[in-house]
Amino acid sequence: MLIDGLVFLVGAFVAQQLWRSVRRAAPDQVAVFAARASGYALILLATYLLLTGRELPAAVVAAMGVFVLGRGAMRPTFARMMGKIFTKRPATLRTAMIELETLAGDGALDGIVLAGDFAGARLNDLSRLQCFKIYTSAVQMDRAGARLLEAYFDRRFPGWRNTGDRDDNARRGRVQVNGGPMSEDEAYQILGLGKGAPRRDILRAHREMMKKWHPDLGGATEVAARLNQARDVLIRIKA
Repeated sequence: MLIDGLVFLVGAFVAQQLWRSVRRAAPDQVAVFAARASGYALILLATYLLLTGRELPAAVVAAMGVFVLGRGAMRPTFARMMGKIFTKRPATLRTAMIELETLAGDGALDGIVLAGDFAGARLNDLSRLQCFKIYTSAVQMDRAGARLLEAYFDRRFPGWRNTGDRDDNARRGRVQVNGGPMSEDEAYQILGLGKGAPRRDILRAHREMMKKWHPDLGGATEVAARLNQARDVLIRIKA
């Protein structure tokens, strides 16, 4: 008898709260509240059955309640949870000044400026002129970062290598890096390795990065070319 009374009081309180919510809800939210009420009612019934010694019916009703909540009121929560678990993290490459990353399966690129006048800014939020100013600084202070910016420019500013840029400083900086041989230090930095890393580490780092950046796997062709170039430079030195 005591159990019956407690279940009744809890049920009455929950029903009152849901009714107050429904009265204030917009018409398109009523269905959500209805699903929530149904789910909670089934959970409450399952609790009552369990407390009165009917375990099997309680389990069945509880499963129904969880299903209803999952399909209705709790669907946004479940979706967010599943998104965090299964959403693929973007592939990133990081140097002293630049962190380059993929945005989607089509190889779209963006990046974050880590140092300099535009530190903290995203490349896609900057103008062409601002991007080339960052490139000019990278040529002086972070040549590996300049290589990554070249890959980014190939994607965002097609033809920039041939048509040039109106910014004289950016153009002078591009001549110093674009098309030139990659140095040993640049190659190590692009592959995320310390100078002097053994051949097996070079091959392993390249293999792991290509799993994320290979064009067939949703990466960017331009970045994959830089990774291949870095591997070739270091393997040639180790030979």
